[in-house]
Formats: sequence, structure tokens, C-alpha cells
Amino acid sequence: KVENAEETPVTNREETSNDITKNDCLKMLELLRTPTFTQMMSVLTAKESIIISLKLGYVDGKYFSTEAIAQFLQIEEIEVIEAIKKVLLLYKENINDLEQAQLDFISTVSHELRTPLTSIRGFADTLLSSYDRLTPEQREKFLTIIKEQSNRLINLVENLLTASKVKLGEEMLVYKSVVPVSYIDSCIKLIKQKYQTHKFVFEAEPKILPILIDTDKFQQIIINLLD
Repeated sequence: KVENAEETPVTNREETSNDITKNDCLKMLELLRTPTFTQMMSVLTAKESIIISLKLGYVDGKYFSTEAIAQFLQIEEIEVIEAIKKVLLLYKENINDLEQAQLDFISTVSHELRTPLTSIRGFADTLLSSYDRLTPEQREKFLTIIKEQSNRLINLVENLLTASKVKLGEEMLVYKSVVPVSYIDSCIKLIKQKYQTHKFVFEAEPKILPILIDTDKFQQIIINLLD
């Protein structure tokens, strides 16, 4: 196709083009090696991915007609139309999945917030109403629980803020090439202070290659997993 295609210029890229040139074919070959195309191939066939790439301006920003695409791929125009319909359906399903995921997330967060708040209110009420009848050990125990649940709330709110920043594209990540062992070990030491009755065993291979991470976010993930 690259050898046989003519070098025909396209004058209007916003409207659909009826000419697929040699240069367009070369651009398509470049696109085949990109993560964008690989991602499409996870849900579409190679032919469907090429059709959508030509239709949606992935190839050098040009939008080709279904007729031109069919002629280029030597297939019936109805195949091009069906591929486009399939992508539209997938897009609609993804939007519905995203909306459901957001609802599930809100429901989960509401439950997670309610649990520590209930504990804090319950033990605070007990301290206020029965302070004189409680032993010093009981008071210390209730206050410790209130402190632990308060820290849990702080972690939940911080995670919510992080999630909202990522969604809005406001989260700035600073990547460094580091060996993660020391960062994981630091996280374990922090968690040990919270769970002093638990035993933590951390084993690592002697030679671990560096990884590219945002160290703050990496530690936050490890702490969340351990917690």
C-alpha cells in the first residue's frame, strides 16, 4: 500500500478526506508501534483499530471518510460503519461503568467515614457521661481508641483529596529512580508504631533494581496496603 499510494495533498483536515496518501500510510506504520494503538488492540481487532485511527484523526490529524477507508483496506464500506458502531457502543459502556464506579466509590467512602466517626462519638459520650466511674486504665483505653480512629479519618480524607486531584489532573508527580527497599522499610516502621502488638516480617532480594517512582505517593500506597 505504501508503494502504490499516490502523494496526494489534503487541504482540509477538519473535514473528512477522500485521499489516503503515501505519507498517511507511513504515519499509520508509525502509529502501529505506539501505546495508543496497543491500547486499542486490547479491545479491538487490528483492522478495527486501523479504521478508528483513520476515522478519528489519529493519523497525522486527518479525518478520512468511510468510503476512503474501505477503499484503502479493500473491504466493504459496511465493515467500516460496523467498526465505528462497535467503538461507540464500547465508549457508552465505559461511561456507564465509570458512573457506576463513582457511585460505588461514594458508597464505600461513606461507610468508611461512618465507622470511625461512630466509634469516636460513642467513646466520647462514654467519657463525658461516666468519667468518674471509669478507671484510669479504661479512660486511657477509650482515649487511645479515639486517637486511632481520628488518625484513620485523617488518612481517609487525605486519600479522598489525592483521588480528587488525580481525577482533575492537578496531582503533580515527581519521579525518581530509587531502590524501593528503604522506602518500604520506613513505611513498616511507621505502621509498627500504630500496631505494636503485631509482628511484621519484611524480606527482600539482595539485588533489587531501581524503579522510577514518586517516593511520597509510593510510601502512601505501601502504608495504605499495610494498614
